[in-house]
Amino acid sequence: MRTTARIMVCFMTFSSLYHTNCDAQTIYNASDLIDDLLTNYKTVLRPVINQTDTVYVDISLALLSILEFDEVKGILHINAYLELSWTDQRLSWNGTSYNGLDSIIVESNKVWTPMIVHLNTVEKTEKIGSDDPWQFIRINSTGKTFYYPGGLFSSSCTADVTYYPYDTHICSVNLAPWGLISSELQLIPSRKEILTDYYSSNGMWNLKASKVFSQYENVTIIIQFTLERKPLFVLFNVILPIVFMTYLTTLVFLIPIDSGERISFNITMLLAVAVFLTLVGDNLPKTSSPMSIFSFYLITILALSVLFVIANIISIRCYFAREGENINKHWKRVVKISKFDFSLKCKSKHKVHADNDTHEKGIEKYENSKPQIETPKEKEQIIGPDEASSVSPISWKDVSHAVDRISFVTSLVTTFFVSIIFSAVIYAN
Repeated sequence: MRTTARIMVCFMTFSSLYHTNCDAQTIYNASDLIDDLLTNYKTVLRPVINQTDTVYVDISLALLSILEFDEVKGILHINAYLELSWTDQRLSWNGTSYNGLDSIIVESNKVWTPMIVHLNTVEKTEKIGSDDPWQFIRINSTGKTFYYPGGLFSSSCTADVTYYPYDTHICSVNLAPWGLISSELQLIPSRKEILTDYYSSNGMWNLKASKVFSQYENVTIIIQFTLERKPLFVLFNVILPIVFMTYLTTLVFLIPIDSGERISFNITMLLAVAVFLTLVGDNLPKTSSPMSIFSFYLITILALSVLFVIANIISIRCYFAREGENINKHWKRVVKISKFDFSLKCKSKHKVHADNDTHEKGIEKYENSKPQIETPKEKEQIIGPDEASSVSPISWKDVSHAVDRISFVTSLVTTFFVSIIFSAVIYAN
């Protein structure tokens, strides 16, 4: 009885193994299938029985990462791979003949692959995939073939830095078959956008949008990327320091002239703005169309800094002028404007002309009957406090202080409005 049970167990075990091996898709099945499919297979012939038929290749791009966008050189470097699929009529089989095997993997150089090239590359023009053996191709029993060539794509891209650092760029990867006409091979976009399932974000650029479309009767495929700069780095490391330095330059008119540090401070700030202008220029394309609005802002700030230096020199020149030099009416008017005193313009001329004769006679009679008035108090009693203050002597130091006050207020207001206009234009984009 025990012997019979052992015989039954052995019989069932071997029976199970036999049926398993019969139903399994073994390596021998795959080897036989590949040998049968690739015997007398010509990779140079298009994968259609009737060579007048058109081969349709579905194509899409999967983006892995944006490596770099060099705005100065106009080059976009990305890491991506293509998803290609087509039907090879020579590579179909009956799965039951190979123990139910319905798909195989072969090396890309063993079968026909479309000769697709990168048109706007900045490197050597060559076939995408280049028939590298490690890039495998999956083939279904219906002849449907799937190919995923990948690598680095370096495309030329014209940068538009008009609204730097809030600039947006549209770059593309242009693909087309090489040596084949539209009646022989056509590229059909399988997606309207690029695939971003495996995309790793970039620290400098945002992928804002993408678009895939065909041109020239499905001969050329255009894969567009819309890149948007992340502006925080430029704001905190370039723009804000320049704005702070510009406002700091206006404070030169508050430094006492006797300290002797005015000119050195002014020139130092002017050189600092010039250095930042050079640094920004090195990071922008060397092109005149279009010019960055930020470049115009820097040029304006540099011009204002030069005007501040000129105003500072004029103020110092007036401060150290000889006391005997004549002060003309224009400088006196500058002093009055700095004190918000517009009495020179507010005198009523028609009243003077109306009483001209009476006034002249009164003055002549008074001068003949009284000695000359010398004290300020007596002047105020006779000609009034306003006239007494207006005839008080003005020195060159008063002129220098007036130039400082006017220059400080003007520079502060001008700098503020220039910065506001620049910000409004940039944010309006």
